[in-house]
Amino acid sequence: MRLATGSVVPSNAPSERWFIANPKWHSSQSQRGLLLDRDGVINLDIDFAHRQEDIVFIPGIFELCSLAVARGYLPIIITNQSGIGRGLFSEEQFRDLTLWMFDIFSAEGTELAGLYYCPTHPTSGVGVWKRESKMRKPEPGMFKRAIQDFRLSPELTIAIGDRPRDALAAARAGIGTNLLLGSSEVELQGEAGSTTIVIEDLPGAVPFLTLP
Repeated sequence: MRLATGSVVPSNAPSERWFIANPKWHSSQSQRGLLLDRDGVINLDIDFAHRQEDIVFIPGIFELCSLAVARGYLPIIITNQSGIGRGLFSEEQFRDLTLWMFDIFSAEGTELAGLYYCPTHPTSGVGVWKRESKMRKPEPGMFKRAIQDFRLSPELTIAIGDRPRDALAAARAGIGTNLLLGSSEVELQGEAGSTTIVIEDLPGAVPFLTLP
């Protein structure tokens, strides 16, 4: 249903099973994950991107994922998406965009396993979306769900984010290699302070993709 303002809201309470599988991905025995934030790591961080024309892929992302798969890593997207909770776009729109992005990666020679997302926001959410959630970064819920669902070893897994909340969520989930894409001047606090490595660009993640 829609509010008079045009905002999109869900018709019933969410279940927190916020996952979109890639229908082209085939089962893998890998215990090593490459857990990627979306906006700012895979594509440029344009506020509340939800259309194909909003997506500008960051140079090096396809090459990084291809190498990761070749070295036995399973690429999965982990992303906050409060634009859904704010009523700016629907889950259906987000799902359609995600499946399109999967197809783009497939055309580039890499199959992503899937995408975890959290649509809630504690203060700006609409209706049932206005609440705290253990899935929303900096909480580690989505990382823990990915580890459980895909039977990943946290110690052998790599996370790449572009904001301190990404690094903090990964640290709280016990991710072994926690990379932050951005300036070396960024300030990290709590668990992320001593476990996060800052890289300037995506090629900077390549040395961390170890061979099996």
